[in-house]
Amino acid sequence: MKMTKKLSGILAAVSTPFGADGQVDEGRLRDHVDFLIDNGLHGLVPCGSTGEFAALTVEERKRVNEIVIAQAAGRVPVAPQTGSTRTAEAVELSQHAAAAGADAVLVVQPFYEAPTRREVIEYFATVGEAAGIPVIAYNLPGVTGMNLIDARGTTVSRSARAKGSSFTSSVKAAWRGSSSAGVGPSTASRCARERRGR
Repeated sequence: MKMTKKLSGILAAVSTPFGADGQVDEGRLRDHVDFLIDNGLHGLVPCGSTGEFAALTVEERKRVNEIVIAQAAGRVPVAPQTGSTRTAEAVELSQHAAAAGADAVLVVQPFYEAPTRREVIEYFATVGEAAGIPVIAYNLPGVTGMNLIDARGTTVSRSARAKGSSFTSSVKAAWRGSSSAGVGPSTASRCARERRGR
């Protein structure tokens, strides 16, 4: 696996600007990347929910990732969101991000089709084995219908250890308790308690 910059601090979800013609506005995207870095953000996450990945074509997602990685120019780590409802697409996007110079990828599990926990583990294992860079499992239960942390506090990565694949070394972390990268453990715990009605 390719060694990358350490991810820490606040990773900003990068919005995707569009022009009046409905196309990605590359100039404004580059300006936005500079603005985020110049204002002290520690890393960038393009093509997440804020980046409207679900409204972009695969080619647009690739291009947005290329622009953000190139514009960041190594000043901060970049971890594009490369998850998809299709495993093959998530693999394609993850490999493309790695080739473009991403430091890691943030991967949301398939949504809408409601895969089983075992299928979600296989999905992350497949993406992790193919990506060649660290994979961050994006815990977004409100959208995916499944919390990656079960009632026992076991994350998908812990559950997959028995699989014996490179999954456990490829998947570096799971977002805990919240869909927001900027939420700390105490806030995430409070949010989880509120969801459980405590």
